[in-house]
Amino acid sequence: MKKKVYITVGPPSIGKSSWIKANLKPNSFVLVSSDDATSIAAQNNAITYNQMFEYPLQENQRNDSGFYEGYTNLVRPTTLKEGWVDKAYDGSKGTKFITPLYSEYIDTEFHSTLGHIVEQGLSWKTWAPKAYALNNKAEIEAQEIFDGMVDRAKASNRDVVVDMTHMSQGARLRSLSYFEDQDVEKICVFFAFKGAESEIIELANIRENFPDDPAVGPKTIPDSAFSRMFKNFEPVIQDNFDQLILVDNRSKLRDFITSLKRRL
Repeated sequence: MKKKVYITVGPPSIGKSSWIKANLKPNSFVLVSSDDATSIAAQNNAITYNQMFEYPLQENQRNDSGFYEGYTNLVRPTTLKEGWVDKAYDGSKGTKFITPLYSEYIDTEFHSTLGHIVEQGLSWKTWAPKAYALNNKAEIEAQEIFDGMVDRAKASNRDVVVDMTHMSQGARLRSLSYFEDQDVEKICVFFAFKGAESEIIELANIRENFPDDPAVGPKTIPDSAFSRMFKNFEPVIQDNFDQLILVDNRSKLRDFITSLKRRL
């Protein structure tokens, strides 16, 4: 019997972990989880899970007026080449500034915890060529931890579950490529989510209130990251897999949200 490799596809809070627990026997598989790798790396670098998903503006992310809006905790800039400082704003994020020049933005933007803007250290994160220094360091460490999980999974005789969002075709092919030198059965577990985007985001936000309940929280992802995932989703190409399992939890999300709200 071939070793099975399950590739989950779906946004956070859609029920991937619950499906794994309900449908696969304990100790029958090795879990390869980007979520776990992210949590470990965040802890190692003394930042929060959510901060692993914080990014500076990218060059294509001007506001509707064509400007870049940022914050700085550097010595307060009195003048910018082409931009200006919002002197009426001086909040927890630092001093707000506005500029039409991206070069000026990346020179001035400074995250009080995550530091300066640097070049992205992970070649596959093409959607974010710029990153904050500390969380980029942690991201690279998370990738190394994840790669170690893959190596242990490949060496095992048990089935493997690669538990990630896999919202892009590139992400799925990258996970499948880890096992291209092994004779495995490739199974995609796709979690339908279209039409339930608002419930997914609401559920993720509510879960933040349950930090001690492993079945519910505590890890959430910023709304902006959800929006990016939904926008950039690429349909699954069935020919890349030996089997496709469709899971539809959309009708259950509202009831789960209601039950969690009762516990608040």
